[in-house]
Amino acid sequence: SSGINAESQSVLFSFLGCVVQLDLVDMSTCIGRVYTIDPETKNVIICDVEKQDYHLIPGDAILKMKTLEPHNVTNELYNFDDVDQRYFSELLSKSHPGQCSISKEKLLDHFRKLRIPVECMSNGDVVIAGSVTCQEPYSADSCSSSNDIILGRIQSLLSEVTE
Repeated sequence: SSGINAESQSVLFSFLGCVVQLDLVDMSTCIGRVYTIDPETKNVIICDVEKQDYHLIPGDAILKMKTLEPHNVTNELYNFDDVDQRYFSELLSKSHPGQCSISKEKLLDHFRKLRIPVECMSNGDVVIAGSVTCQEPYSADSCSSSNDIILGRIQSLLSEVTE
């Protein structure tokens, strides 16, 4: 499923200020008021109204966005004008719990399509081709191996996924 990535910008922006339920690829849900949506990445920042806390939800983690309460200008539950922008910098630097598993799934799918053996370890690491260990955040920089030739080749293939 393409999730919200298939939605037009006008449809996505119609969710601004609404209380929504986000159905995520890991089968969990998030409920909150939409603060903003990045039109390129489809990342959504929602405000948990009860806890008055913000959450960054990666666009590729969202299967479906459903309005629970439409935007009502006269009934603002939280004033976003006083938000300290440093909070969002901190929020963006944190990884959403679903983000690593999505990246990991993309990594696994990519190498399986190339018919390169991959093995998931109990500590979260992925072993590729029996000799390259890749750790979170599952990027070329987080790979290691005693064989530099294989490491370079796997890093090159991995960079195809992250582009």
